[in-house]
Amino acid sequence: MNTAILFVFGFLILIEPISGSEKLYEIRRLYFSQNSSTENFEKLQQVIKATKDLNDPIITAYRGATMMISASHAMNPISKWRLFVSGRDSLEKAVVMDNKNTEIRFLRFSIQSNAPLFLGYNGNIQEDKKAIISGISSIGDFYTRSRIAEYMKRSVYCNEEDKRRLNDE
Repeated sequence: MNTAILFVFGFLILIEPISGSEKLYEIRRLYFSQNSSTENFEKLQQVIKATKDLNDPIITAYRGATMMISASHAMNPISKWRLFVSGRDSLEKAVVMDNKNTEIRFLRFSIQSNAPLFLGYNGNIQEDKKAIISGISSIGDFYTRSRIAEYMKRSVYCNEEDKRRLNDE
């Protein structure tokens, strides 16, 4: 009996990280494809809402970035502002939680490089660009690493030397 309980308990401990990584896998895929359809963006919002892990800096960063993107879809200016501020706060919280994480720095870079200038949320573009270029090889997920590299190569903030370095990774 005790052996069976230990087996079940051990199995539950093993599957929890797998389900969490599967959730992150899904969030990444949806985030990088959310521009292709409204359905993908809505699904991304649903998956993030259903993800309860508030202590994971990467999930927190995706949550914040998604809120900020959803602000551009809101009709009411007050709703737009509230979504933007709430998303910004979540994204900045994620950076504080793990400021060496290249994926988190990329999410902030992608939001700041596309945010309207009047919002004043563009102060970390150059430092994030440097962190991304120097740390892109640390991203273990090939899909995510390649999507980030593609995005960076198209960015107006990356010069030819930056693009060369991204190709070398």
